[in-house]
Amino acid sequence: KCFGEKRSSLPTDVNILYIKSAKVFDTTNIKVYTYYGKNKNIKFPDKLTSELAEEIGMHVGDGFLSNKRYEYRLKGNKNEREYYDKFIRPLFKRIYNIDIDLKEYETTYGFELYSKSLWTFKNKVLGIPAGRKNDMVLPEIIRVNNKEILTAFIRGVFDTDGSVSFIKKYKTLGNYYPVISLSLKSKRLILEIKKILSMFCLEPRSSFDGDYYRIDLNGYQRLEAYSKLVGWHNPKHLRKV
Repeated sequence: KCFGEKRSSLPTDVNILYIKSAKVFDTTNIKVYTYYGKNKNIKFPDKLTSELAEEIGMHVGDGFLSNKRYEYRLKGNKNEREYYDKFIRPLFKRIYNIDIDLKEYETTYGFELYSKSLWTFKNKVLGIPAGRKNDMVLPEIIRVNNKEILTAFIRGVFDTDGSVSFIKKYKTLGNYYPVISLSLKSKRLILEIKKILSMFCLEPRSSFDGDYYRIDLNGYQRLEAYSKLVGWHNPKHLRKV
């Protein structure tokens, strides 16, 4: 019963429908503003890389760009401290040359960063809208014909806002059946992420769950395929898998 669905197999031919190549940026007009002398050596990438795509995915998941002041926040659950300390902190150093100050808040762990330069880069160059993400769409910059960039973006989203669980399907068995899930408030964004997962033959299922739209990747085959194709950098998910 546990391995019954392995009688059928997932398709394996990746079919990326986007046609554009990864974009090269012009950041020459972004002035480096400092906040009390911090981040004075900030830098910006001149092209879309897989690392930047993963960071954009994190932004889609747990990030917030304020529409009232030049502030960017990235915060997760307190049990994700290792992910922030060992992966996110060095990632921001490599991409932006920023030494982020991580701290524990009342219910979360992460950072708040006040930087007009970073805000301008994210909003004006990357095209990420400021304010609430209820109606957010997939950033146009991500729609490229590049497997590494698309999988890195998906990894960033699922590492921050996704989950991995094992559920019971038969009364005589324990929680053995794997489900990889993602819930967002934006229907348009969920459908675009579903489209990318479909390009990689993962056959996602979408549904509406209360105030959230949801994607599920069910079963052993999808767990195996996702692990090989996308994978995780968040130790919380890795330990569970």
